[in-house]
Amino acid sequence: MQDKVQIELLLFLITIFLIGLIVESIMHNRRVKAIPLRISVSGTRGKTTVVRMLASILRVSGLNVLAKTTGTEALYILPDGTHEKLRRIGLANILEQKAMIKKACKANAECLLTEIMSIQAENHWVESQKLVRPHYTIICNFRPDHLDAAVDGNTSSLFMNDIYPGSTVILPSGEMNKELDNEAIKSGVNIVLADSDGLSDQNLLLAQTMAAELEISPDHIREGIEKYEMDRGQLTAYEFKKDGRRIVFVNAFAANDPVSSSILIDKIQAGSDLLEPRIIGLFSFRMDRGERSKQWLDYLRSGGADRFSQMYFMGLHGQVIKRRLRRGEMIHSKSPDEIMDEIIDQIGDQIQNGICGDTLVFGLVNIQSLGLKLLNHWEQNGRKIDLTGKDVL
Repeated sequence: MQDKVQIELLLFLITIFLIGLIVESIMHNRRVKAIPLRISVSGTRGKTTVVRMLASILRVSGLNVLAKTTGTEALYILPDGTHEKLRRIGLANILEQKAMIKKACKANAECLLTEIMSIQAENHWVESQKLVRPHYTIICNFRPDHLDAAVDGNTSSLFMNDIYPGSTVILPSGEMNKELDNEAIKSGVNIVLADSDGLSDQNLLLAQTMAAELEISPDHIREGIEKYEMDRGQLTAYEFKKDGRRIVFVNAFAANDPVSSSILIDKIQAGSDLLEPRIIGLFSFRMDRGERSKQWLDYLRSGGADRFSQMYFMGLHGQVIKRRLRRGEMIHSKSPDEIMDEIIDQIGDQIQNGICGDTLVFGLVNIQSLGLKLLNHWEQNGRKIDLTGKDVL
């Protein structure tokens, strides 16, 4: 008799749970439909910049927009332009998108703008197809990262899950491929290619193209771009001096993968007013990003290390990479002050010995944890410059 009661109680609880899930699904669907315009931003790099820039443009144009970023700083950009830090209990979870949609409805948002935050293919599918169901999806690029989640190392295969049937996909013309073309035909998707037209900033190009699709005026586009606030992971540079020579530390931590990082290094070398500067790599590795550390090891071993006159490694994976490369130096301290003293003193000794002149030190691989602490130090103690060496106003 007691066993029968326990079974009946269990069945009752399961029934209540299932009913709760059904009700929650119905409510979520109603909330999604209540938001007239839904835009998602996907791809390997640049998502946060595009979201911030586009949110500013949409707000200037008069739309009531709620945006969400999950880059260096996970936060909501509210309809009035203020920021609200995203409070998390534990790790990031795609169910945050449900909370975001609920928040957008409470704010009577006319537009919802969000980054796709998933890594695994099945999560991409659930996030896009079930939770957000975007009218527009912006794909920034298909650069190699999180290769352990990609099919046969094909990064673009992950982002095919973000394409919602019948929607519009916007991406740079150079990123178009056969897989995307086939997916578009299968899903009845309209593809809009963003042509560079002389613009070197791909994120700016995507934001402008999306705004033009929404028939936002050029004046509002320009004003929105002027007003947008950068994410802390955005490329920035800070000048320090030693014995009359300039040492410029570049925040490229958030680029993460070798391809994106190489593009940034090339861009800065081409635009810098430093005379034949030495390029130094400051690599910050994380224990929970083993696949990314291996990607960097493969890149450095295949010739990537040759572009750096000197390399500093931080984190436990750094010890393995230094041993495999038989090059570079380990930094064991976790104190930004001590790390900076060590690097600047060594460069200062080389300056005095006539080995080097001006120097560019690139912070690479991961911004979270130690990378962010170093960025805080640079902001507090360095002189912020633009990428041509001029003061930033």
